[in-house]
Amino acid sequence: GLYSKMMTDFSGFAFANGGITTYTGLSGDEFINYSNSPDQTQFYENSLQPTNTNLPLLWGNAFNYIYTCNAMIEGLNNASSLSPTVKNQLTGEAYFLRAFNYFYLTNLFGELPLVTGTSYQVNQSIAKSNRSLVYHQIISDLQIAIPLLSTDYSFSGGERIRANRWAAAALLSRVYLFTGNWKSAESEADTVIANNSLFTLTGINNVFLANSQESILQFMPVVSGFNTWEGYNFILTDIPSSSPAQVALTPGLLSAFEPNDLRRIGWVDSVIAGGSTYYYPFKYRVQLGQQLTEYYTVLRLAELFLIRAEARVNLNDLSGSLADLNVIRRRAGLPNATMGPSDELLTDIMKERRVELL
Repeated sequence: GLYSKMMTDFSGFAFANGGITTYTGLSGDEFINYSNSPDQTQFYENSLQPTNTNLPLLWGNAFNYIYTCNAMIEGLNNASSLSPTVKNQLTGEAYFLRAFNYFYLTNLFGELPLVTGTSYQVNQSIAKSNRSLVYHQIISDLQIAIPLLSTDYSFSGGERIRANRWAAAALLSRVYLFTGNWKSAESEADTVIANNSLFTLTGINNVFLANSQESILQFMPVVSGFNTWEGYNFILTDIPSSSPAQVALTPGLLSAFEPNDLRRIGWVDSVIAGGSTYYYPFKYRVQLGQQLTEYYTVLRLAELFLIRAEARVNLNDLSGSLADLNVIRRRAGLPNATMGPSDELLTDIMKERRVELL
């Protein structure tokens, strides 16, 4: 039910249906804003106001999901009729999803109330905690989740649509990277990358397909006629006016791609309207359609290589970092980067993150 809820919110660009991508893309100059909405314009102009009506679609939705996770954890702790395998898996997923929501919340909003129970009398008066405590809770939740979770996808019919141990390790690696714990970031990335029987880099055109071998976790679309919300919202076809209704990619992002980058060829498309060319993300290629061919990709192997590359630079393992960076570059049809000072290598990794994870 929680996975379904995260994929069915119709309230505009919400937390898990393109909201994070849209609003951070506007704030981070990956998108040009064409919407007439003053609230969306505030994200684009970095002039957010407390009255912005889109903020509750991020904050409120995520805390609703967190409340559901808390209820699951409490209920499962008291459950006596479930098998240990099922109980462990469901409990691990609840801890994972709570950590997942708190990770995005603290990166969007900073300090947060740490809500870990279901009592409204308690929850309504919880003060904000600083980010170090929020990250401590995220790390703790993921460390609890990892040994409880399955090591394969058998519990979800072989589909990569629910969190398992490798999803928790991948998110934990990201969290360690964000908090500067380089050794632990490298170690958690190692555990996922080494599992080459489950995860391998695919061709550019296959990365975002349902159950791609590169995917560690995807959310399965559940609304009839839709694949991903990003495909629905971002693909520009038959623009009825002289400009898009929502967003298009910025020249700055487009210029970050090197010549002949397969990601620029495969993950970006354009449309001409009113004599102007507008570019849009084309990672997801289905705007509308009854047949499900694309799932919403949440965690994937390429990010783990980039996490490990960055961690290794900070651990002064420059040759290991360069090797990871070049795995991603070769998949994109680009020549290997060459060894340079650590600051130049770190710049190369940041640039590669921008075009790989746009």
